[in-house]
Amino acid sequence: MKQKIFGAEIEKCCACCEMGKTSPDGEMILCIKKGLRAPDSKCRSFRYDPFKRKPPAAVLPATQELTAADFSLDV
Repeated sequence: MKQKIFGAEIEKCCACCEMGKTSPDGEMILCIKKGLRAPDSKCRSFRYDPFKRKPPAAVLPATQELTAADFSLDV
């Protein structure tokens, strides 16, 4: 079975569709097939566009507890 690059469960929404384009106000999606749509709506014409995907924010490690001894190479 072929493995999906971005996971098997891609949420279908107009914001990630290749037929949709963000409107100038940034709140709605202009769809080629259906016209003006809400970003979280979906239809049967959905085609996933990986370039419109918003990846989750990176979690930064807590660096307040680290000291200079944590970074030394003493053996």
